[in-house]
Amino acid sequence: MRKKIFYLVLVLVLALVSCQDREENLPPIGSEKEACNMPVDFANAGDGVDFGSVPTVENLSQKTVMAWVNAQSFGHDAPVSDIVSLAGGEIGVDSVGWELGINDIGDIDAVFFAEKFNTPHTDASWRSATNSFTLNEWHHIAVTYDNSSTANDPIFYIDGVLSATTEVTPPDGTFSGNSGKSLIAGHSDFVGQSLSLPFRGEITAIRIPNLFLP
Repeated sequence: MRKKIFYLVLVLVLALVSCQDREENLPPIGSEKEACNMPVDFANAGDGVDFGSVPTVENLSQKTVMAWVNAQSFGHDAPVSDIVSLAGGEIGVDSVGWELGINDIGDIDAVFFAEKFNTPHTDASWRSATNSFTLNEWHHIAVTYDNSSTANDPIFYIDGVLSATTEVTPPDGTFSGNSGKSLIAGHSDFVGQSLSLPFRGEITAIRIPNLFLP
């Protein structure tokens, strides 16, 4: 039986911004420019986008999370400035899911990915190579992961180039599942803070196919 592939594309639209102005600033993909998806500029509290529950991206053992981002800073004082997450933002004791973001704790300047496993208080996490992410320019980020075994690590690609993976916290137990959790873009929502920790920059063209793409 042929595997059914779900391919979610989230086009974040910012009103009152011309397509022509945005298209001039997007980097080329091969000989063509990225389609004008009119990136959303996240800057202030409340600027995150909550898509609610999206069943086609829940409980995936294999997935790839991709986005174009242009970060002006590494954001707030949280460990990670989230690009997109499933579970209502920052992974932790009171939430279940995964997150993709950027991290400069200890001046590592890297892309960060975390996923919740079922051992209490455990979220496995990894990052790309030190100094692999830079501010104030467009980057295409892709992280692909198969959570069916704790021996697996995600693979990071930045602008189409493989980046070395560093394991920050090893996975323990089994994948927790994330039915009914919210898919959120552009903020790290700690429990009770309600969209108060936005990503500092622009995000567009988030894609989440249910495929592991080594």
